[in-house]
Amino acid sequence: MADTSTMSSKGQVVIPKRVREALQAASGARIGFELKGDRAVMFVVRRKAAKPGAGYGLLKGKGRKVGLAAWDRELARAVRRTHAGG
Repeated sequence: MADTSTMSSKGQVVIPKRVREALQAASGARIGFELKGDRAVMFVVRRKAAKPGAGYGLLKGKGRKVGLAAWDRELARAVRRTHAGG
């Protein structure tokens, strides 16, 4: 048996609970539609995982620029301070 829903005057429909659960579609999920002949296929649009470094360079850095050698020294100091008691 097919689930049914009525379209509102704004073109909105309620997706039946059984369908939402099967698609794991929570509130706020993006829904896609694809026409297949005289039917529409509905699917949840899943976000693709970002590639490592995809956002590199998008934000402006704050503060002073530090070279790699200085960064390594500061990191070593922080590790020594953290593990000094143990």
